[in-house]
Amino acid sequence: MIIITKYIPIIALFILLVQYVSIFWRGKALDNKLGSKILHLRGTSHRLFYAAAALIPLIVFIQFFRELDLFVSLVIDGAAIAGLEAVIREDLLKKRSGVYENALIADGRLLWKTDIASFPTLAYEHNEKESQSNADIYAQDAQDAQDKTLKIVTHKSGIIFIGFSSKEERDAAVEIVRTWTE
Repeated sequence: MIIITKYIPIIALFILLVQYVSIFWRGKALDNKLGSKILHLRGTSHRLFYAAAALIPLIVFIQFFRELDLFVSLVIDGAAIAGLEAVIREDLLKKRSGVYENALIADGRLLWKTDIASFPTLAYEHNEKESQSNADIYAQDAQDAQDKTLKIVTHKSGIIFIGFSSKEERDAAVEIVRTWTE
């Protein structure tokens, strides 16, 4: 059983290596599917993601110095593989934040044009501005957060909220994507 548990980290390290190399062709494939960029949205990659991507193989590598149970080894390796996948996906999407011909990438989410069912926020947005005269309805910071958020109904994920860095950025994106459901 000890011999089997020594092969699991080797397999996990190989899978991690494949994930690191896949960044190059996954980015190019995503760029081809997205089409041309219509509007650039602010999206920055955090240094924490790069640190996590660098440290994840160490979690797997430590298993060579410890004798762990088969199940524990599988859980550690599975978590490392899933964690690196999340880091890579987040990095790919943050670098490509924007409105494209076929998709919207904002707030670390990829929404395909065909998956968007409606924008219920836009239907009642103008009526709500009239009722905002009551100062006790929304605190100012809550109002600012609402102005930077877009509610979207999708076919696959249901209702989701996408955050933008500013109200102006949200309004510019809305001008483009509002025609997608008409």
